[in-house]
Amino acid sequence: MAEMYRQVMASASHTSARIEEHDAAVDRDLASGLSDDVDLYAGTVSWREEWWKAILQETHSDLETARLGPGYGYPIWDLHPTRLAEERLRTPHNVYIYVLGYTGWLGMGVFLAFQFSLVVVLRKAYRTTGQAFGICYWMMIMVWGFFDPMFETPYRAIPFYLLTGMAVAAITLPIETSARMPEEQLPSRRTSHDSPFIR
Repeated sequence: MAEMYRQVMASASHTSARIEEHDAAVDRDLASGLSDDVDLYAGTVSWREEWWKAILQETHSDLETARLGPGYGYPIWDLHPTRLAEERLRTPHNVYIYVLGYTGWLGMGVFLAFQFSLVVVLRKAYRTTGQAFGICYWMMIMVWGFFDPMFETPYRAIPFYLLTGMAVAAITLPIETSARMPEEQLPSRRTSHDSPFIR
């Protein structure tokens, strides 16, 4: 399998830095055939892992901190093993570690409950309109949140909630327009048996 992967990558006309970074995290030898910056890319993975471990250890240092976290004023960058004090990096590039590190398990529960409520309305929007964008977009961002600042920064959080809101708005359309539009002009409602994926 690795040999086939090497052949496919060798035949490609170019490789992106993101592919090299991910390869370096998985297999340094494989990535060394693609880039000279293997140590740089592998380093971005190792400093995150070390920081995440330190944040989890601090969060679980006592029962009160595990429940409520140290709070948003806490200098989370001081927990980094190489001391990022000069950068004051506030996000560990993982939304779940971020939430747990600042707000403890109570904050994590609130965050997950809110995300679950989004899934419920996105699923309803999908079943109403047949458009899967909202659910697919939500899944993509949830996975992406494991490796990049997503909800911690406005330049990613605002578009996420804006697009999610637009996807969810479709479920209000038939209710608002039914009094003004004749029945034959309303969008057709999909039922759960129309979809091979969501029942």
